[in-house]
Amino acid sequence: MSEIKLKNCPFCGGEARITTNGTYNRAIRACCTKCHASGGLVMLSAEYAAADIAAAEWNQRTDQSPKARWTREDVTSYDGETIKNGAAVCGRCKKAFFMPTDTFDYCPNCGARMDEEAQP
Repeated sequence: MSEIKLKNCPFCGGEARITTNGTYNRAIRACCTKCHASGGLVMLSAEYAAADIAAAEWNQRTDQSPKARWTREDVTSYDGETIKNGAAVCGRCKKAFFMPTDTFDYCPNCGARMDEEAQP
């Protein structure tokens, strides 16, 4: 197997490593050790080097991250209480995150960099 070099995380800049997934370790993926962002699962097989494929998928990216901005919406807690503006919603992927403030500089789901001037 060739020496595998992984780029740093495109979201937080953390170091990435190849990890196994599942009880029986039948698949691997590249994963950030800091924010835990991960690439897609690659099934282990005798026919090819799964680690090389996982690394290639992790390292494949554009030079510029997409831009978006947070919007706020109400969220209902498990006990039925409505929390005004309790969820931050990514303007790119529309995924909602329960957080009291918009402290993330990027979306943990799609990786978009938050920019106040980006279209919602």
